Amino acid sequence: MTLATYIQKAKNSTYLKAGVWAIGAEILVRAVAFLATPIFTRILPQDVYGDVRTFESWLNIWAPLLSLGLFTNIEVAQYRYKDQFEEYTGSVMLLIVLLGAAFGSLAFLFREQLCRLLDYTGAMLAIVVLYSAFYSCILVRMRYHRIRLAYKRVTLLSMLASVPALLIAVAACLAATSRGVSGHDLLDVRVISFYAPILCIGIVVFSLVVMRGKVRPNTGYWRYAVQQSAPLIMYQISLQILTQSDRIMVKSFVSSSAAAIFSVATTVIYIVEILHRGFESAWIPWFYARLDKRDFATAGKAIVLVMVGFAAIFVPVLLAGREIILVLGGFKYLEAIWLLGPMLGGVLFQFLMLKLADIEKFYDRSSAVGVISIVVAVVNVGLNYAAIQVGGYMAVSYTTMISYFIAVCLHLPVVRRVAPELTRHVLVAMAACGVLCGFLVLGMSVYALPNVLRWVLIAAFAAAAAVAALKFMRTHKA
Repeated sequence: MTLATYIQKAKNSTYLKAGVWAIGAEILVRAVAFLATPIFTRILPQDVYGDVRTFESWLNIWAPLLSLGLFTNIEVAQYRYKDQFEEYTGSVMLLIVLLGAAFGSLAFLFREQLCRLLDYTGAMLAIVVLYSAFYSCILVRMRYHRIRLAYKRVTLLSMLASVPALLIAVAACLAATSRGVSGHDLLDVRVISFYAPILCIGIVVFSLVVMRGKVRPNTGYWRYAVQQSAPLIMYQISLQILTQSDRIMVKSFVSSSAAAIFSVATTVIYIVEILHRGFESAWIPWFYARLDKRDFATAGKAIVLVMVGFAAIFVPVLLAGREIILVLGGFKYLEAIWLLGPMLGGVLFQFLMLKLADIEKFYDRSSAVGVISIVVAVVNVGLNYAAIQVGGYMAVSYTTMISYFIAVCLHLPVVRRVAPELTRHVLVAMAACGVLCGFLVLGMSVYALPNVLRWVLIAAFAAAAAVAALKFMRTHKA
């Protein structure tokens, strides 16, 4: 079957419609985030901004740990609990909230010790516990609607969980700085004003499911959820360590200001994650359906096409990196441009790693996913530490890219055992990613060119892409 045939079939695909809606929601949410970022980088002192982003990194590690990662197995559980799927997800949400209550009680009893140990304020510690419970409930419900291809509800939840929080946080920080609030007090304002609206949405989502009568204790559901999620807890935590440890370690071993610069570069990476997150909404149900039908040829070709397609998106992001950094943070953050090449290369391998982990989870190899993630996270932390000591904080972007490559190499033998028919396609995708990563790293040399020449390259790339798109549409017009 040719690519043109796939395109024709996709036109009326519910998976494609779900993906388009999800991408649209991500674009809207991230557009608000990008509009907010230049405000935060200008009204918050650089060290406070670095502390905020570091707290966000830690929160992304705490959330799967305190919720036991129970939101991670929803896609696979649909095949076991087809007729009781909503009851299953409701029961899982109840277990998550009960875990939150248990951890919240412990945190309250030892709040002084924990605040000193973690260097948190009381408000930050409360946010950690509540966010882990109620944002996880939002994730469970979003995944439920995504599997049911209720893309409008996924879009609505995505927007409600992000846009109001950003707008309220901007208003609160502007008001606080105008009154002369600074230091830890300003940090508290930023954290509370952003996460409190998200928590409210999570409480409302949980309450609505309770009112539907779908939230009931069920030890059978809980036992299955824990058994399936237990190996993936370390996967989720290790994945977040891979994603967040560079920023945390830069703050710990260099400075909050360096972490702020690193964070602005990371914000640029969110441009491509906009598309990837929306794409995943349609990809996982579609990909699992192909695996369930043993249509390995289609699934394997799709993996290769996805990797090449995302790399093509990375090129204009890299070329326009200087302007994007200036918009997000201004000249004081401009050295972040030298982080973009390896960061984009690392994200490319990260996307491939996630595709391989999806295969392993489908074939109940969650334990392999967990073990590999732990190994790679440990390697990443060690490499990051060595890189900071030898090459400074910018070298961390290269070690993270290497860590994602190692992860892909470790996942390959597992995929070869559970789905040997996909091996050839995965090897092709790995080779393509390797070549493209080298191109992205070397591509940072464009920043040494006069700006006019770089703008000419951007225009030429845009023109070539437009011509290719028009030619493709004319060739494959229905």
